[in-house]
Amino acid sequence: MKISKKAVIIIFTIVVTGISVCLNFCQFFMGNKAITFNFAISLLFLLSWTLFSIYWGTKCDKTYKKFILVYWGINIISFILIILHIESLSGLLIPFAIWYGSPVYGFRYLLNSNITLFTLTTALLGLIFSFLGYWMGLLGYKYMSNRNITEING
Repeated sequence: MKISKKAVIIIFTIVVTGISVCLNFCQFFMGNKAITFNFAISLLFLLSWTLFSIYWGTKCDKTYKKFILVYWGINIISFILIILHIESLSGLLIPFAIWYGSPVYGFRYLLNSNITLFTLTTALLGLIFSFLGYWMGLLGYKYMSNRNITEING
């Protein structure tokens, strides 16, 4: 049975984010200062996204590129709305805050600043690391493609 690439991407997203949310949730929910454990979980979360993105970059998969743009774009938009304190949306945005905020809460270990600055900084991390990984995968693919052509012609 062949699993579609969209299913693989969605399963990865749910599993990696779900595990990170569970492991960081207590500190995040209580608003406590992040500890080294939370920081390690957040690093592993971003490393997972980077490695997964490298894989899809080596496949030159434009579907994945669109996915990370939409997925992390929702993160950025939801956190901007949270920062703006729009009362009518506040209840609706809580699940987004948990889903996107919990996995990177460990960076509060380093960025012990106000919550607004922290939110703006971490909202961009997933997008940056995902695109960085995708770009590294593309470079690796192009390098290997050029190397194979040189070996065939050489």
